[in-house]
Amino acid sequence: QLKKFSKISLDAGASQTVTFELTAADWSVYYPQIGQGLKLVAEDADYVVAIKPETDCDVYNETAAANPLCATFTLSTGEYPFGSLIAE
Repeated sequence: QLKKFSKISLDAGASQTVTFELTAADWSVYYPQIGQGLKLVAEDADYVVAIKPETDCDVYNETAAANPLCATFTLSTGEYPFGSLIAE
């Protein structure tokens, strides 16, 4: 799911560093609470970030070569029932 992007133009063979910040709200989902509505929660889990939609990060193959267009991180807060409560 696309969260942030920067549109740039490059000449053939050129490179450029692009930076952006992803917040807990970018990783959040709505967690239903019966009688209490929906709460926005950033779930404790392993996440993969890919630079392009067609990028194959192959996260299930431990012997695969690392793809420089992929990054992984773990969100582990131990808060709420499943992660950090972002909004009620």
